[in-house]
Parts: sequence; structure tokens; C-alpha cells
Amino acid sequence: MLRDDTRAAEQPRTLVTHDRLELVKWIAVLAMTVDHVGKIVDPSIYYETNAIGRITYPLFAWIIGVRLSIDPSLGRQYIVNLLPWALASQPIYMFVGKQWYEPNIFFTLSLGVIAHNILFIWADRLRSWRIFAFVTVLFVALFVEYGAFGVLTIPLVATLFDKRPIWGIVIIAPLGVLSNLTILAPYFGPGGAWALLSLAVVLLCLRSNFRIWRLPKQVFYAYYPLHLLALYAYARF
Repeated sequence: MLRDDTRAAEQPRTLVTHDRLELVKWIAVLAMTVDHVGKIVDPSIYYETNAIGRITYPLFAWIIGVRLSIDPSLGRQYIVNLLPWALASQPIYMFVGKQWYEPNIFFTLSLGVIAHNILFIWADRLRSWRIFAFVTVLFVALFVEYGAFGVLTIPLVATLFDKRPIWGIVIIAPLGVLSNLTILAPYFGPGGAWALLSLAVVLLCLRSNFRIWRLPKQVFYAYYPLHLLALYAYARF
């Protein structure tokens, strides 16, 4: 019985392939685009597009958390990619209507990876400073999009997926709702419960054999600021 339980617990890990993670990423990108159409192009459909967009952050954070669980050394690579794109995207983020004190999603993902690295990669190096560094990250997280729960999603998914993969999958539902309820403190985002659908997306993708075209990672990073500019230009001209 113990062997059967162990096999059942490990089964979700075998379902996580590069193609399936790529499919989850494409769905997250599409949901993000739809969300921004309602915010930038046509405010009359804001609530409908906003509901679809609630799955975006949980899916992105879940992908990163799972990949860090499989290969913790990716933590440094993620930071090297995310932080420059966060800084490069912020002026555009402000140009399309946000304020300077509203950091874009790349900052939240960066903090999530940093929190993971503090706990699991840099622990020996930081030693007694580890708790202070982690608390500092959580404090900064109060001022970014999706808040502290959004930042904690990445290390929690990575930890749970490593311990028991099924937990690292189902946790996306409650964490998705919590992160969407605090999109930017003290604002409470409408339709946060729609984030529950992120779990359905993950489960369907993990059962899919659909092969999807894999684009270079930098293309996905560049898509974020470029699609904001494209939607803004469409709305204005």
C-alpha cells in the first residue's frame, strides 16, 4: 500500500513536461492580453476581460515555482532575466496609464524568485541574515502587484511540488485567489474568485498531448511591454 501511495503521489511529477508547461504559459499570455484589452482598448468590457485575466498571475507564478522545484539553479537565471525586463517595462507600463508607484508584474515575479532563493539557494551565504532578508522581501511585496501572497506563491509552489507534487498543483487555486484579492494594496480586485480557474487550466494542460511551438524565452519577456504599446496605439489611433 505504501508503494502504491508513493507512486500515486509522484504521478503528477511525471505529467509535468516542457511542452505542457509551455502550453500553460501560452494560455497565461492570452489571458493577460485579453485582460489588457478591457483595460486599455475597451473599458465597456472591463469586468468580463478582468475575470479572464485573474488566471494570468497564478499561472506564471506556478510555472516558475515548478521549474525552480525541478531545477533550483534556475533561480539566478530568472532574476537575471526578470529584473532588467521589469525596469525596461515600467516606463511603458506608466505610459499606458499606470503610476510610478504601481510596479509591473515582472517585479512581483522577481520578488517571488528572490524569496525562493533566500530560503533555499542563498541560505548558507546569508546565514543569520536570511530571516531579515526574507521579511524585507515580504515588506516590499506589500507595494507590488498581487502583493505578498503573489510573491509567496513561487516559493510555496516550489516547496510543495518538491515534497508532494499534487500539493504543488492544487495550491495554485487558493494562492491564486489570495493574490488577486490584493492586486495592489489596499485595492481589492474584482472577480478574484475567477483565479480558481487557474487550477482547471493546469489540470487540463497536464493531461494534454498538444505540441506547441516554443518561442525563445526573450520573446515572451519582450511581448509584455510590446503588447501594451500595441494595444495603446490601437486604442488611440
